[in-house]
Amino acid sequence: MMKLLLLSGAVIAIADPYLLFFVIPERYGFWTAFWMWMGPILLGSPLSFRARRQMAEASEDPTALGARLVELFLMPVAGLLIWYPGPISSCIGLLLLFGIPRRIIARALSGRMGAKLGGAIQIGGGSTVFSAGIPGIPGPATGASGGLKRAEGRVVEEESSPRQLPDASGAEQKRE
Repeated sequence: MMKLLLLSGAVIAIADPYLLFFVIPERYGFWTAFWMWMGPILLGSPLSFRARRQMAEASEDPTALGARLVELFLMPVAGLLIWYPGPISSCIGLLLLFGIPRRIIARALSGRMGAKLGGAIQIGGGSTVFSAGIPGIPGPATGASGGLKRAEGRVVEEESSPRQLPDASGAEQKRE
């Protein structure tokens, strides 16, 4: 998957400027090429602000935190694709600024990341458990095998009674 992504990125990086500076001006004229270059930049800036505002106003669902982090990562990627000269990258960048395609891509990428990490980060129900995610190497909240441990316990409340605390001279004083 990563090889395909890198290969397609290289092809787009070469084909996009060629299309914008040679093919489109020759077939459709200078002004068409100019607006194909500047149009997404002028349109993308307000769309980017709108998308950021929508993401800030969205409800915080702890089960969708992975997809939300990927969505936050996709916003600057969309901005870079819009500013890169060429029709293919501009279309991909504009597509990433719209909510539904961005969420679909973010969920797909976060699902793939979760599968690669093997559930190393589990978030849900208001609690967060972090693990090193490397089998055989214990990290925080992991056992000797590197797997996640589930911690259970209970809170014991007792009446607070005044305790004797030592002061700077070593003599004990009553705490209020």
